[in-house]
Amino acid sequence: MERYYKILKLAPEATASEIKKAYRKQVKFWHPDRFPRESARLQKKAHDMLKEINEAYRKIELFEKSRPREQAADKEPGRREEAKAGTRRPEPPPPPRRAASSAGSSFKHTASAKSPPPESSGKKPPEPPPVPRTLFKDGAHIFPNGDRYIGEIKNGRFHGAGTYIFARGDKYAGEFVDGRPHGYGTFYYSNGDRYEGAFLEDQMTGQGTYTHASGGQYAGGFKNGVPHGRGTYSAANGKRLAGMWDNGEFLG
Repeated sequence: MERYYKILKLAPEATASEIKKAYRKQVKFWHPDRFPRESARLQKKAHDMLKEINEAYRKIELFEKSRPREQAADKEPGRREEAKAGTRRPEPPPPPRRAASSAGSSFKHTASAKSPPPESSGKKPPEPPPVPRTLFKDGAHIFPNGDRYIGEIKNGRFHGAGTYIFARGDKYAGEFVDGRPHGYGTFYYSNGDRYEGAFLEDQMTGQGTYTHASGGQYAGGFKNGVPHGRGTYSAANGKRLAGMWDNGEFLG
């Protein structure tokens, strides 16, 4: 594992957010579009490095997932209680890329009137208590951690049109089904990124548009939070990748 951490220029004790940040930084640095197309040597070097970077990210991600939940949470300040409760906000997916795909970022969240949408653990979440047990103020349901929900509720779950505002700055506005984003909606990230399009059981799946705060934009098919199917990625510098995508990998 030490080799994979070195590829991403990380220390073994790096937190989950540091791992994602380092991965995106390396992908951006070694993207083939940054090197002269007429230089076969540099293009080969860039593609080889991207393969190593994506492999390292996948290996580290699998390693982190295999760690005990409490142990992983101890690495990142402020995440101990969040890990115990099974709650975490969705992370934006990495920009579309030419190299081998990585696992992408999960939008797996359920929602109840008692707690903000927790990360799916593969287990059926407990039935939420009646909505009146939450604090209701100015038309919004207020959660203990500061999150807010404004919208329709059915059988104690978010159902219909609504807006969920995370205390940390993210926001989802759109359709909910049985407590999850499902249908058409828009997710606004606190870093300025935005996704607008189809959701399937709280994952970006179907047709949509992901706009990066840096100016890049992908429009087309999504599956499980990453580009999949026909789509076009337009970089901020004007370059475009148009064609077929497979789980985040550009096929051409």
